[in-house]
Amino acid sequence: NSVKPRVSVFQAACLCFCLTITVSMLTGCEPLRKKFRREKKKDKESLGIVPVLDPVDYAPARILPEEKYTYHYTLWKAWEKELAQNYTNDSTQYSDKRQEYLIAEIIQQLGEMKGLIVEDKAKKMGEILKDMDKLQKEYEKPEDLRSRFQMRSLLKRTSRTIRDEFSPEVMKDFYINYEQL
Repeated sequence: NSVKPRVSVFQAACLCFCLTITVSMLTGCEPLRKKFRREKKKDKESLGIVPVLDPVDYAPARILPEEKYTYHYTLWKAWEKELAQNYTNDSTQYSDKRQEYLIAEIIQQLGEMKGLIVEDKAKKMGEILKDMDKLQKEYEKPEDLRSRFQMRSLLKRTSRTIRDEFSPEVMKDFYINYEQL
């Protein structure tokens, strides 16, 4: 007998709770009719919003040759460092395809740097580019016929030359001016 009143009290409490929630959901801030009625879409013209279609003309960005050169020099350092790490390890860390990609990126950055400097320095940079082309052509040979020692020494020599003679600090007086272009 003692169990039945508890169950009925529990059921009554649940029923009251559910009714309270239902009533509070149905009665809100808005009347019930307005709550479930779909509103008509308003036309864009009636909203009064007019898009602004006048383009703003900005002056073209002027990047100084020093900034471009420093950017390409920094990229060259990153690619060169990655390739040099592969040559210093006895086991090849990267596939030939990756190494060829790294050399191609190095050549691209050096070519961009060459276009930003005066003719005398550009000739020296051209010699370095020829050395890098030699390094790239080594990958056309089968792996057994390549001399990793020669490739490593060629990369070290060109890297040392670029760091000593073509760093942005050294090249301050050798950039092409925009007025000359």
